Amino acid sequence: MTSEKENVKVKILYGHHAEVSTCSLSPLHDIFVTGGDDGVLYLWKVASSSLLSKFTGHAGPINCCRFSPCGTRLVSGSYDCTANLWNIARQKCAMTLKGHLKSVEGVCWSNNGVVIATVSWDKSVILWNANTGQIMNKFVKHSDCVSACAFSADSNLLATGGWDCDVIVWKLDNYKEILPAYRRDEPVANHEVFAGHAKKISALCFSRIGILASGSWDRTVKLWNFKRRQLIHTLKGHTGWVKALAFTMDSVELASSADDGSIRVWNIPSLTLIRELHGETDIAMMCQFDVDGSLISSGSAKESHVKAVEKMQSENERKEEIDKLDV
Repeated sequence: MTSEKENVKVKILYGHHAEVSTCSLSPLHDIFVTGGDDGVLYLWKVASSSLLSKFTGHAGPINCCRFSPCGTRLVSGSYDCTANLWNIARQKCAMTLKGHLKSVEGVCWSNNGVVIATVSWDKSVILWNANTGQIMNKFVKHSDCVSACAFSADSNLLATGGWDCDVIVWKLDNYKEILPAYRRDEPVANHEVFAGHAKKISALCFSRIGILASGSWDRTVKLWNFKRRQLIHTLKGHTGWVKALAFTMDSVELASSADDGSIRVWNIPSLTLIRELHGETDIAMMCQFDVDGSLISSGSAKESHVKAVEKMQSENERKEEIDKLDV
């Protein structure tokens, strides 16, 4: 395991007037968005760290935000019980998604960009038509606040996790195409419950080969084999709750970031910790791998600013490691 700091680049972004709680990097890695308790989304140009624009429209703190797969739109969820869909080029809110009764805690896009999932304090999961803003379906199976969500690579599965400590995987085979408006008699999707975490779920991520990773306030990351409906392994080491997860494109490595300020990189075939980055942020909020294997992470410091951290990774023996994966 290595913890060296060579090839690490740090950029500090100033502007927010309150705590920063969420961020997202565009698919082309040219725009970085941050949001927080001031209710404002800040759009930054990655190359120069300059402020491009501010999006205002939420009536409360912003809890979550995600770029669309094509990078032309952004969805944000707020304490005001709504999710806003933003047009990046026009720099305006295209529509407001209303349907939750309490704070929106998590948002995610299907990989084809036609479905948005939102999760909330009201214990519900809502699927939205990203083009019309209509509700496609609403699931209520969690017994407490739902705080995290993630689509599988083929968009046929949606994983949700919450304060009930459960991960629920929803089978969405019927959602390959845009559905008509939500009807109250719409059947609830088939689902599987994965229990094992000791505290609430805070992060979810699917690998491209179907492994599901879940991060929790219990400071662990669990790896699940959905097809076999079993736990593969529990990754331990963080001293704070796990905030974000990201797999490499080839599914060989998994990055986890936490409020202990660390980013850890795990080798999935060997289930071992291979890299560790400390001290660049107080709370690591986001981690993401580039197509070339670079790890990009961001987090907030105690002041109202964001630090963006990038660390380069090697590609040693990746083909052999891919062959070891058994899903």
